[in-house]
Amino acid sequence: MKFRYLSVFALLFCLVEVAGCEVREHIISTTVVNSSSIKIDWIKVTVYDKTYSAVDLSPSESFAFSFNPMGDSQYDVEWKLENGASKKQSVGYIPTGTNARSTLEVMNKKIDMINIELTFDKNP
Repeated sequence: MKFRYLSVFALLFCLVEVAGCEVREHIISTTVVNSSSIKIDWIKVTVYDKTYSAVDLSPSESFAFSFNPMGDSQYDVEWKLENGASKKQSVGYIPTGTNARSTLEVMNKKIDMINIELTFDKNP
C-alpha cells in the first residue's frame, strides 16, 4: 500500500517537472538565397532560456534569418527580431540535415541553446 502511494506521488512529481520544462519548437517557413545560390528551404528552431523552459515568442517577435557564406566552410548567421534585437555570429560548416548550436540574447533574456536544422537546395 505504501508503495502505491509513493508511485502516485512520484508520477505527479514527474508530470509537474515536465510541464514546467515545456519545449516549444518554432518552425519558420522561409526562403533565403545568398550570394552562393544556396537556398534555405526551412529552419527549425528550439529555444531555451537559462532555466531551460521555453521562450514563447509572440508573432511580433518572430525571427528573421540571414545566412552569408564566409569562405568554403563557414557561415555568418544573423538572428534578428522584428523589434530590432539581433545577434550576428559566425558558425562552422553546416552540412545538410545537421544541427548547429549557438547562443542568442532576445530582449535581455539569455538563450542557452538554439537548435537549427537546415535543408540546403544547391540548385535553386
